[in-house]
Amino acid sequence: MEDQSVSNKYSLLQKLVTEYEYLSSVAQVLDEQLKLIQAAELETLTTISSIKELGEKGLQRETLVSLGSGVLAKMMLQNYDHLLVLLGQNIYAKMSVSNVLKYLNDRINLLRERSAELLKEYTLTLQRIQLLQPKIERLVQELQIAGQ
Repeated sequence: MEDQSVSNKYSLLQKLVTEYEYLSSVAQVLDEQLKLIQAAELETLTTISSIKELGEKGLQRETLVSLGSGVLAKMMLQNYDHLLVLLGQNIYAKMSVSNVLKYLNDRINLLRERSAELLKEYTLTLQRIQLLQPKIERLVQELQIAGQ
């Protein structure tokens, strides 16, 4: 009878450890997604700031423009009525500055909404992990005592 109890406890411990490991990996993925969203939000905020600064100070002044891969070119901005915005898969839209700013602000709002959802899920996952820890520790102690 006692052997069956020990066997049941060991089986339960295995299930709890498996769930703990799964939840830990879920928490790690959620944390990585949150960091990516934060980076995207920061990049978007920087872009908004740059657009505003160009409009205020950049016309008829020499500026550096990124060509990609760390290569910059000196250029003079002659016109600032429209900008090209990458929508995805090499599809660009020509938009007015005000529409670009609206588009970027809408993107920030979406990022913040998604971030709030992920943060809630992350918090719940961490709470579930914290609930498992004492159960696992208790079972380990009981199994150690039974093994002596």
